[in-house]
Formats: sequence, C-alpha cells, structure tokens
Amino acid sequence: MNEAQFKMLLEKYINDRLSPGELSLFISYLREYKHTGHLEELIERTFHDDGFTELSDRSKTESIFQKILQQAKSIEAQPGTGDPFIRSSNSNGRTRVLRWLAAASLLAGIASLSYFVFIKQEKKETPVSIVKKAPATDAEPGGNKAVLKLANGEELVLDSAGTGMLALQGGSAILKTGDGQLTCNPSAAPSAEPVYNTLSTPRGGQYQLTLPDGSKAWLNAASSLRFPVAFTGNERVVELTGEAYFEITPSKTPDGGNRRFIVRDGTPNAGENAWQVEVLGTHFNIMAYNNEQSVQTSLLEGSVAFSTATQKVKIKPNQQAVMNNNSRSVQVRNAAVLNAIAWKDGLFRFSSDDVQYIMRQLERWYDVNVVYAAKVPSGHYSGIVNRDSKLSTVLKILEESGLDFKIQGKMLTVFPQ
Repeated sequence: MNEAQFKMLLEKYINDRLSPGELSLFISYLREYKHTGHLEELIERTFHDDGFTELSDRSKTESIFQKILQQAKSIEAQPGTGDPFIRSSNSNGRTRVLRWLAAASLLAGIASLSYFVFIKQEKKETPVSIVKKAPATDAEPGGNKAVLKLANGEELVLDSAGTGMLALQGGSAILKTGDGQLTCNPSAAPSAEPVYNTLSTPRGGQYQLTLPDGSKAWLNAASSLRFPVAFTGNERVVELTGEAYFEITPSKTPDGGNRRFIVRDGTPNAGENAWQVEVLGTHFNIMAYNNEQSVQTSLLEGSVAFSTATQKVKIKPNQQAVMNNNSRSVQVRNAAVLNAIAWKDGLFRFSSDDVQYIMRQLERWYDVNVVYAAKVPSGHYSGIVNRDSKLSTVLKILEESGLDFKIQGKMLTVFPQ
C-alpha cells in the first residue's frame, strides 16, 4: 500500500465510510507496521497535509472510533502481541492519537483493551526536585467481594460463603448461586413486618443481587444497598450509598396498579439533603459517592424521575440527572451513558476526565490510597482500560501520557509532570 492509498483509507475511516473489505485492508496495514516508526511518520505527514482536516472535530472521531472498535471485535484475528499507543495533543487541540492502533492491538490478541489519550496539557511549571524509587509492589484488580448484613445484625462474608441457602428471614430465602451472585426468593406469604438486609462491597469489591421482585442490581466498589427480603405495599424501596446499576422488573400492586421502584439516598442523617430516584421499569445507573462532586443518575432505558427536597426532574434515555453536591442544584444533560456503566462491563472508560477523578476510581477498585507528591497534575484524559488489569498496567498506560507514579504497599503516589 502506498502513501496515497493509506491517506484515502484514513479519510474514509474518519468519515465512517470504510467498507468491510477496506476495513480489513486497513487493519492488516496497521498490524503490519505497528512495530515500526514508519506508520507513525506516515500518519504525521498526513496530519500535516493542509488538505487533511478530518480530525478537527474530536467528538465526531470519538463516536467513529467506538463504532470501529465494535466492528473490530467481530473480525477474526491471528494471535500476536503489541502495546497500547498514546500520544499528546498539540497546541491547537488536534488529538494526534493512533486510536486505530488500539483496535489493531485488540485484533492481534491483546488480552486487555487499553488505550489512553492525553487531550489537554497546561503549561508546565518548573519541575520539583523529587527522587523516585522503583515501584515496590503492585495491586491486584478487585473482584466479587461483599458482606451481607442480616436484619439480626449477623454478617456473612459472601466471597468465602458456600453456595446455597445462607439465611431464612420472614419466610424468604437468601441464596448464593453457583456463579457467585446473591438472590432473594420471597415466600408466597411474606412477614407482615418488613425485614431489611444490607449488601456492602469493600474497596476492591463488586457484587450482583437479584431482588425479591426479580429486579437486578450490580454494586460497584465501596457501595451498599439496603433492601427488604420481600416487597409489600404499593412501593418497592431500597437505599443506596456509592454506585449501582439497576435493571428493574415492572410490578403490579394488589389492586392492579403499577408499583413504583424507588432508590433512596442511603447516607446516614442525610435529612433535607437526601435524594431519590423513582422508576417503573427501566435500566439506569446511580453514582452517589460522598467524595465525588456530584450525584449522577444515567438512564439507558425507560424513564426515571430524580428528586430532592426542592427539585424534581425527569430524564430520558441517554440523559443524566446531575446534582451538585455543594449547591444541591440539579441539571439534566445529554450524556454518553455507556461511560457511566462501563464498570459493570469490566472496563474503566474515561472521557476528558481530570487526574483526580481517575485516581478516585483507582482507589476504589484497587484498594489503594492516592497522594500527590506536589501540585495535582493538570490535563484531561480519555481512554478505556480493562478492569481485570493489574494496577501497574493501568499506571504504565498513564505514564505514556505523561504522568508518573510510585506504588508502595497501599500507597500510590502521583508525581508532577
């Protein structure tokens, strides 16, 4: 393939016009040259061609890249090896990123899809003189870990509990299934008095729960869900701290009406600052960590209402209700909701996020404490990393984007750029 042919395919890639045959040819070319400097030089020359302006709209390329990745996953590939490619943006904001190389690496058999894009860099300050030692340890990724606190105060460590029935409460059976999930099977005649359990995940843990009505909940790390062993009355109410993804099953009241499902703020003594989400049947994610700047409800299907003591808003699919934790004001915005639920699908997915936001996610999943050796590094990052990766793998990718780290025990130190 000559340079003119490559430029033609690159332009078609950016404009989402590659035919299946051209896509295969394009990926073959990327695979062939991904271990040499020739490909990068060729792309650099293409970028500097005055007639090539297809990468000026970063939001457009982001959407196209995601589609190319989905296409790439369906193509049979020969085994191989490779590394993620990361590049910094130039001064006028054009993101010079070999994203297609990430797709090629995926096709070549990379175990974890990983790419990070450095999209903004502030002017660097005078370097701080710090001596950094080589990493002393690593941190394993989190997994299925949780504790179930029963109504009588008894606590069951689920990751070490055997499968089968764990408890019988109010006529309802609490079961751990063979695939490591928790299920609550209510009896035909539940107890008149509501019985509540609490499922809690530690840092480095996640867990899936099937609620008494058949609805499903996935808990992210450092989260808790308080739920009854049987839903009675006209409402189904659970209480959440942290983050969870829900798939709600429609339910009828005894008189045939629709039974609402309500997720309430589980923060102790929240008072008038409490929030709640009301739904009938839908798929949505709530992120409500106390150390984040906002509570975010992201909707994939159906319709939900997010409310506080002073505001109530309804959101549609592909929208978020965002409550600022300081002002308590609520706004509705369009959003890439797949980013919000990436954790449920085993991914970190960042979109122009700052370093502190990324580090908070790493703290929760790898059970480490992040400290900054000096000023918090500036810049915003986008990327995808498999959550099954060790912490050192994620850090290596970030280091390619210009950051610097040291792992020592449970301490992760971020160094100035």
